[in-house]
Amino acid sequence: LDTVKKIIRKKKTAKWKVIITLPGGKILSNVYASQTVKKYTDVIIICGRYEGIDARVKKGLKVLLPKGSSIDE
Repeated sequence: LDTVKKIIRKKKTAKWKVIITLPGGKILSNVYASQTVKKYTDVIIICGRYEGIDARVKKGLKVLLPKGSSIDE
């Protein structure tokens, strides 16, 4: 989360989209990527290892991100 905090502090006016990859999640296709970049100015992709991302990380991201931002799995 520290790295994400640093990025967000540098660009406070950005409209963020955070994508968390999961084994059973939505496929990151070209169509989905194209739609996402039209709606958001910045996209952060977080990839988990082995068992995915801890729920505390998702909760922490919700607190960090400005209004108008989104977290998708």
